[in-house]
Amino acid sequence: MQAKKKLDYRRISLDEFLSIVEQILKSYNCDNLRFSQLFKDKEIFLFSSSFDQIEVFSSKNYDKLNEILTKLREVDLYPYSIGEPIAKVVKGKAYPLLLMSEYLSQVCKNKIFLNNSKLVEKLTYGKSVLINFRDVKATCELTDNKKYLIYSEDGIFVAFARVKIKKKFIEIIPDLDIGWYLREGK
Repeated sequence: MQAKKKLDYRRISLDEFLSIVEQILKSYNCDNLRFSQLFKDKEIFLFSSSFDQIEVFSSKNYDKLNEILTKLREVDLYPYSIGEPIAKVVKGKAYPLLLMSEYLSQVCKNKIFLNNSKLVEKLTYGKSVLINFRDVKATCELTDNKKYLIYSEDGIFVAFARVKIKKKFIEIIPDLDIGWYLREGK
C-alpha cells in the first residue's frame, strides 16, 4: 500500500519499545518480563508516515530492510508498512494492532473464552454483545471497565475488548476485532 507521505523510520531499543507499550501491557494484565523476552530475536522499528506504527522484524531479515526500502524508493514507492505491525501510536499513546494478540496471548492474564458462536460472530462485526456469565470462561476475575483479550471457545483470538459487568450479564465492547480489516482496515 502506498503512503500519502514519505515513510520515515528508526530503529528503537527494547527499552524504548517497552516504555511505549507499557500501558497496553498494564491494561491486559501482562507479565512485562516474559513479554520482553518474546522480542529478544527481533528488531523493532517506529515507522512514521500518515501515522506512527511499531513494527517488528526477525533479526535474520534485518539486513534486507534497507535493501527493500532503497529499491522501493528508486521506483518512487513509499509503503506505510513492510514489517509485522503490532502497535499504532497516536499522540504518544499506543494501541494494539491485531498481530500483537499473538504476543499478548502468551503473557497476559486478562482473557475471556466464549462458548457462544453466535456472539463470537457478532463480535467479529464490531458489535457489542451481552453474554450470560455461564457462557464465559475467564482466566482471571472479571472486573468492570477492564480490558480483555477475547477468544472463541477453541482458542481463536476474536477481539481486544472492554467489559462492563451488568447484574446478570457481561457486556463485551470490542475495541478492535478480527473483522476490522474486512470492514475498514486501511
